[in-house]
Amino acid sequence: MNFKKETLDQIILELAYSSCSMENNTFTYDEVRDLFASNKPPTGQKNNQEFYELVNFKMGIEYIVKFYDQLDISIDTILKLHSIIMRFILDDNGAFRKHNLKIKSAKHIGSEHSKIVSKLEQLNSNFKNEIVEVLSEKDRTELILKYHCIFHKIHPFSDGNGRVARAIMFLMQLKYKTKLYSVNPDIKNDYFNGINKYLLTGNIDDLYNLIKDNLINID
Repeated sequence: MNFKKETLDQIILELAYSSCSMENNTFTYDEVRDLFASNKPPTGQKNNQEFYELVNFKMGIEYIVKFYDQLDISIDTILKLHSIIMRFILDDNGAFRKHNLKIKSAKHIGSEHSKIVSKLEQLNSNFKNEIVEVLSEKDRTELILKYHCIFHKIHPFSDGNGRVARAIMFLMQLKYKTKLYSVNPDIKNDYFNGINKYLLTGNIDDLYNLIKDNLINID
């Protein structure tokens, strides 16, 4: 898919702002737009980590747009995206966590670290086998969202799981020709509730109905 520069800039802005804001990045939409226009580190109260969160995510989306037709839904792709998105933020960017997690508010989140690779390989295999059988765009989008939820459950990295998951969702939208959606930070709680509902009940309707109303705003 070939985007005009103005369109690609808008897609990157929407995705970087929304995804990083979901992780409590304090840059406003206008500040992110100005940052990408100047590509200069922040001054004043903004910190370098927030700068790298945004610039790295921009690089991740640019990488996906350039290579999406060549990228497999695979361990290598997942690790590559994490290495880009978390550069200068984590010492172990591009590597799976080597410890187990304790997340008080999410008992079902975080596979044992020794099972991360096998869990992801199974998830990737199941997704690729199922997506070729799906005809409607709605069904493809729902399958992408189910993958998204299970990826969250596996939680393969020490940090950056949400950003990588949303980058993979964008990759899948391009590869499998669905509409392009983002996750507006205003629906953050409903988004996580939708993920949790699917993981607990297998019902993806709430998350789908939420996402379908959040098309990327391309001026």
